Amino acid sequence: MTLAVPTTRTAGSPAGRGDAVDRIIAAVAADPAPRLTGRAPAGGAELADRIRRAAMDVELATVLTVRAERLGNPVLASMLRERAAVRRGRAERIRADLAARGVITHRAA
Repeated sequence: MTLAVPTTRTAGSPAGRGDAVDRIIAAVAADPAPRLTGRAPAGGAELADRIRRAAMDVELATVLTVRAERLGNPVLASMLRERAAVRRGRAERIRADLAARGVITHRAA
């Protein structure tokens, strides 16, 4: 399973913001994505749910980071970046746990 990363920008975004969005999307896309090892472990539905949650956390972190870059309020931007970091950390813990069980592997970008 690979994570889908949006590659389009919204029309009408302020000048100069497109490069920041592209950098964020490229950074997220460069993260190792979970890949199934091919064997069917016990509790497959629970494992699939955990992989799905990790993917959602990474996608939400991307959205939060992009929104933080667009905000003019540094306090709110900082809060969104913190929330994005929490989501990325949770996704990485899920990936690490599944990799330790041998369910997924990290593949090089």
